[in-house]
Amino acid sequence: WVEIEGQRVSFKDAKLFPGGSRERDWTETGTGTHHNPGIQVADIQELLDNDATTLILSNGEWGYQEVGPDTIYHLEQNKIPYHSLKAPAAVKLNNNLCGKL
Repeated sequence: WVEIEGQRVSFKDAKLFPGGSRERDWTETGTGTHHNPGIQVADIQELLDNDATTLILSNGEWGYQEVGPDTIYHLEQNKIPYHSLKAPAAVKLNNNLCGKL
């Protein structure tokens, strides 16, 4: 679960962005539940469209979820700050950046 503005919301996998959140649908980009090719540009576009300025990309609990090379290229070419971390570290960084500690 995540807490957003005082409300608990449960997700298996979540997308969090300024002003909202939703379940990550693994089928949207055609990757299914495969860890490779991993997080695609299409997966992050919604975050960018919702004014995210720094992306925290979770590699999952065990670090198996990859970030696709096209995604890394897109982020670097557009000078978008990002962090690719295992889930516990991603949650901690998100909370720190949001002042929720």
